[in-house]
Amino acid sequence: MDSYILINILSLIFSCLGLIFAVIFLTILCTRIRPLNTNISLVLICNTYLTEITSSIMEIDSCSRTIAAILNPSTSDQGVYCRIRAYFLYVFISNVIYSFVVQAFFQLFRVVFYQKRALRTCRAFIIAIIIQWIFVCSIYLIFFPLNDFVYVSSEYRCLISYSNYRGSIMIFLFAYLIPTNLLFTIYFFILQYLRQTNQAMENHQFSRKRDLPVLKRIMLFLIVLQLFSIPLAVIWLIYIITGYLVSLVYQLQGLTTSISQVFMTIFITFGTPQMQEILKWRRRQQVHPIVRIRIQPNGIMEKIRMQRF
Repeated sequence: MDSYILINILSLIFSCLGLIFAVIFLTILCTRIRPLNTNISLVLICNTYLTEITSSIMEIDSCSRTIAAILNPSTSDQGVYCRIRAYFLYVFISNVIYSFVVQAFFQLFRVVFYQKRALRTCRAFIIAIIIQWIFVCSIYLIFFPLNDFVYVSSEYRCLISYSNYRGSIMIFLFAYLIPTNLLFTIYFFILQYLRQTNQAMENHQFSRKRDLPVLKRIMLFLIVLQLFSIPLAVIWLIYIITGYLVSLVYQLQGLTTSISQVFMTIFITFGTPQMQEILKWRRRQQVHPIVRIRIQPNGIMEKIRMQRF
């Protein structure tokens, strides 16, 4: 029981950190850029921050209810609202990775299909963001008639059980395999295109020195995300083969998700040139030079330049 509470507390802490970071950076972005809709990449970053905020809120709610139910089992909820909360938890967590997919398509249209300006308008990507949310919300609706959202008494909450092979496979496909493979395919294609094509970069003034390192960092980021999922994938394979399921698997899944959310928020902020420029601008704005004049005993005036932070 102590291990259950400890892991849920850690998940709660990381979820709170992810929420705080996402709110702070989204506020900085919205107050720094006016009008925001003139920069498509920043609009897409805002969308990712919003998905981080909503998923963190649902994770905080889930961890808090689980901890409360462990301490007082009578507070556990097994009704329809329990299943609705599980639905939104899966939707918001999946929306995070799909927001990166939308960003990947923007990079693809900007670099490879740069001549098709209709694909690079702000209106087109606002529609893409709306489609992203509708798509993710829709695919998880099918779990209701299939009764895949069930109350697991050992976890004091509703979720899709590992013993539900159909539901677990569908979650693996929609929430992980499809979006991550799309990301790898798109960014790998862009990197190959940039290595092989110099004329394209000259035609639309694409900077190799700036964007190639960014794309490589994104690929590294995706690899790290893959590493986060390996332990849970191994646990599930062991369960399929042997029928043995680790008792803390659901808590470990929540903890891994919370840590990856914090990691993704930090990556968005410090791994993209746009956010780096905004943060540098804020640091520059916090430095205020002050010039003071000091009169020496011999009557000579001396200027002293100081910086106030």
